[in-house]
Amino acid sequence: GGGYGYYDDPYYYGYYDEPTVAVVQDGGGDSAAYCAQRFKSYDPASGTYLGYDGQRHPCP
Repeated sequence: GGGYGYYDDPYYYGYYDEPTVAVVQDGGGDSAAYCAQRFKSYDPASGTYLGYDGQRHPCP
């Protein structure tokens, strides 16, 4: 049978990473720690995170 709107949407089930609210600290801080806090899919080995588009993006 047919689905009901948002149940067929992959965003509904959380398949894609969503950025979380991050607090920027004075003094620069560690960029890897910032990215790890902001993006659940952050990969410190490559310095990238998985975006909503399914592609990996560099984290500044």
